[in-house]
Amino acid sequence: MPRLASLVLVSMATTVVVAQLPPVPDQSQAVDSAKPVLFVKQPVLDIGEVIEGDRPTVTWVLENRGDADLEIRQIRPGCGCTVVRLKEEEKVLPPGTSRELKADFHTEGRKGKQRKAVSVFTNDPATPMLKLEFVGKIKSIYTIKPPGMVNLGAARRGSAAGKKIEIISGSEGPVQIADIQVPEGVPLRLSPEQVEVDGATGFRIRVQVEDHAALGTISTQATLKLRVGDIEHERVVPMRCVVVGDLTWTPKVLDSTRHSVQRGTRLPALTIRSEEGFAFQVLDGDAGPFFDVGFEPIAKGPRETRYSVRLIVREDAPSGPFGTTLRVRTDSLDQPLIEVPVYGMVAPLITVDPPLIILRQDGTDVGVQRRFKIQASPQSELDVRKIECDNTAVEVMFDREASSRYHHLRYYEATLAGELAKGEYDATLTVTTGIEGAEHLEIPVRIEVP
Repeated sequence: MPRLASLVLVSMATTVVVAQLPPVPDQSQAVDSAKPVLFVKQPVLDIGEVIEGDRPTVTWVLENRGDADLEIRQIRPGCGCTVVRLKEEEKVLPPGTSRELKADFHTEGRKGKQRKAVSVFTNDPATPMLKLEFVGKIKSIYTIKPPGMVNLGAARRGSAAGKKIEIISGSEGPVQIADIQVPEGVPLRLSPEQVEVDGATGFRIRVQVEDHAALGTISTQATLKLRVGDIEHERVVPMRCVVVGDLTWTPKVLDSTRHSVQRGTRLPALTIRSEEGFAFQVLDGDAGPFFDVGFEPIAKGPRETRYSVRLIVREDAPSGPFGTTLRVRTDSLDQPLIEVPVYGMVAPLITVDPPLIILRQDGTDVGVQRRFKIQASPQSELDVRKIECDNTAVEVMFDREASSRYHHLRYYEATLAGELAKGEYDATLTVTTGIEGAEHLEIPVRIEVP
């Protein structure tokens, strides 16, 4: 009896020891539980007081405190005045790494207290979107008009642009211009003159286009070195100017790609004009072997001269897309040659509408009858001599009354007259015409019998 009790006790002790062993960890679950963790120590930054016109840079440090890669999927500034800088290759943060997210704050035209936000979207499941902010105060020591980009518009060589830059003193004291700089090689000259506006002193800066400037658009910036009392301030002014010569023209591109053009038709007109009393003449024009060029004056006077220039598609022009250059010669010393790109599509000698005929035997007249038209160039006489279908269930009738009003159009009606078994069939209408180069035309037909 004592021996049996000992065996029972040993068995129970063994059971207790087995029950207390820790479970074997599931390695797959450990891998799946790895997550990125986005952390920013200072999500709200104070940039202090800045002078209007400055562009301070705000920097946040993004950290990945998780154990999986942190992906920055999108950065969305809350205002167009905030320009975020982060390279594409820096948008993935391995565990334990950090990145600097920089934002340039464009303060032009802003005053007083400011609070701006930048939203960062990541794959952090706990923080898929983190809102970063910066606050500050903008101090205005002068007023500049316009406050941002200065669009000077069109200006001729040797003349001043119509728009000017104004800098007016503020409450901090009179503003002075120490220097004006433009990049080397830019054919613009900025000349300031002192003015008084509403009792406040300031400067008006006139922009002159140099005589040697090339025609076209100038995009540049001027650096103004200003002084207000003891404060020295540098203001960068972006500028854009279009240098024009004696002549201007519209449109800049003759684009006829929206619709196919027929042979013998005219493309949209090009209008060439001069202003400020300059009289000119169009001497001739050329656009390649498949276009005739015509021109005529539409206004001649002491203040303005205008010409209309048109391209006519020749009868021998090939079907399909085209791209060429219209070259117009004038007697202008400034612009003796005007070049305009031309794009379009020449229609085929014969077109069919619709290009695919579908007949459906669904018990309705609409399904088994389909009207279509065959069209040639308006300058051509369309002679359709025969239409045949390789499926005897399809009949074609000529609409003589509708076709009698046109010499280049013919109207027909295809009818599914015969009985066919259930299914889908492909057929072809073969058209024989008297037009050279388009003597035979095939029109696909699809027949559906539910």
